[in-house]
Amino acid sequence: MITRMRHRRTATATDDPRQRATQIRDYADVGRTSMPQRMIIYTSGLLMQAMFIGIIHAAISAVLVIVAEMYDRTTFAHVRRMDPDCAVQVRATLRRIHLGTVYSAGIIGYFAASLTLLQSQISEFVLLLYLLTAAIFATMNSHQIVSVLVIRLAVYGAVFLLIPLRGLALGGASFAPEMWFTFLTSLLVLYFVVDSALAALRYYRISKCHLEQLKVENERAKAALLAKTEFLSTISHELRTPLTSVRAALDMTVAGAFGPLPDRSGDVLSLSLIHI
Repeated sequence: MITRMRHRRTATATDDPRQRATQIRDYADVGRTSMPQRMIIYTSGLLMQAMFIGIIHAAISAVLVIVAEMYDRTTFAHVRRMDPDCAVQVRATLRRIHLGTVYSAGIIGYFAASLTLLQSQISEFVLLLYLLTAAIFATMNSHQIVSVLVIRLAVYGAVFLLIPLRGLALGGASFAPEMWFTFLTSLLVLYFVVDSALAALRYYRISKCHLEQLKVENERAKAALLAKTEFLSTISHELRTPLTSVRAALDMTVAGAFGPLPDRSGDVLSLSLIHI
């Protein structure tokens, strides 16, 4: 029963539309600012296609890139209009992001896969390095939404393993130590990328948790300051009326309205009036 309750609480926290909306907005903010880096990755793939496959092939891929960027822009604009309290809008926006993620990650995978399958002159190391760059970029900029990060790493990882596996398949029955070394190294690099993605995800969640705690403490400090201000205002108001009466009585006494005062008593009362 306790385990079920814990799972239920975890699911509720995960399905919270406001929390999900915050993750989506953080992802969109990073997506808007990281556009130049994305274009560098896209341009590198287009240049490799133009050099090793042909201009026409690269031109078709460039159209796909433009469509991807236009789609992402409209999605990011949709995120700004999204109501964080509406679970339906949040889920619809997340589906848009998933679709764009599959499309854009597929373009990167297509660059590497087309160069692997259609051109044997390019080095496997260059293609693996290109995919590694895209994977590291994904861990740095897509960790706000776990499903988006999983989609990107799954696409890049599949193509990443395709390159050395193709080399092993072409080698046939002949034993090629360098091909096996490339394959095992690819597995090691994939492990490093996944571990880095998990670390980025943990850091993001911890930082968001700390930010929420700071917001709570800030609200508590504001409430305490407001309570202090109201208390002092109330005390000042409550004391002002009797003090006014006391001062008026002292003024009349010092002025001799109730008869003459000894010199020493008058001096003491006059000094008291100064401090009231």
